[in-house]
Amino acid sequence: MFPSRGFDHTPDAIRALRRTARHMIVWLLWLAPVGIFWLAGRGGVAWELVTLLGVAVAVAASLGCHPSVPARRGRLVLALCLGAAFGLLLGVGQVPVAPTGPVLVVLLMAPLVALVLAGGLCDRRALMAALMMLSIECLLPLGAAPGGLLPLAQVGLLAVAALAIVVAQHLVRRAARGPMIVLPPQPRPLVTVWTAPVAVPPAFIVQAERAADGTLRLALAGSCAGRLRVRVS
Repeated sequence: MFPSRGFDHTPDAIRALRRTARHMIVWLLWLAPVGIFWLAGRGGVAWELVTLLGVAVAVAASLGCHPSVPARRGRLVLALCLGAAFGLLLGVGQVPVAPTGPVLVVLLMAPLVALVLAGGLCDRRALMAALMMLSIECLLPLGAAPGGLLPLAQVGLLAVAALAIVVAQHLVRRAARGPMIVLPPQPRPLVTVWTAPVAVPPAFIVQAERAADGTLRLALAGSCAGRLRVRVS
């Protein structure tokens, strides 16, 4: 039995976590152009173009959160925008002046922070998209200065963090769902909702009944080889 795509069974705790992560990502993306502007001025890079790119990324993230956009597609857009914004921060922070001191620490931790925020969306596809973008951005300096271990160490740290986030997502989702509750049979009259036999082989009968308390009961009769898909809406 497979639920239809329109059947939303996401626990409330996961929805709250996704909503919080979505708000944090959007606010952070709108603050990112300020950091890009400061880093560009510090390194002598033309700040106009990179700042406008940061604003464009924030606008794209805000449009991705619009209610008309499907939820899964919106989470993927947020993850890609997050990776793009941190890529701009890493780019203007490392060129042409090598970062030192607190700026170096911030740039080293920025990809990890972005990955954790993407993990808060509780969507593995969005997490993998953010991981791929951030890994590529961390490896870009390796081509300019081969032999450095710092980019490889960053990518390794991101991979370990992504694995930890996947495990944490599984535990959080499992805890949010809670134990399954099996309702005892109720001696109340049932109201037949729909009953229809299927004439083509293999013939079977599907009957759905809804009790007075709102419980939906589904009964199948007949022989069916393989899988049977039942859509409840």
